[in-house]
Amino acid sequence: RSVTTKRLLLFGFDSPKKLWTVVYEALVTAVCWGTSYLFIRRGMNPDTRDGFLHKYWKDAVYGSLAGFNAAFLKAILKNLIPQ
Repeated sequence: RSVTTKRLLLFGFDSPKKLWTVVYEALVTAVCWGTSYLFIRRGMNPDTRDGFLHKYWKDAVYGSLAGFNAAFLKAILKNLIPQ
């Protein structure tokens, strides 16, 4: 493979290790966001406390996916867009 092809397949990162580090950090971001959404925003709010896990777990999952996507794409775009 050419250097350009390899770099594009790694989303602009220098090595697979750097790519996996960014994936790990984005995953941690998603887990933290989802947990804090469920327990702080919904669980500690008296208006939404009753059955909050059952009612809002999908919101937490979709929000976490959005957080992962945002963190991961930000890192990719910072690598691929020239400054």
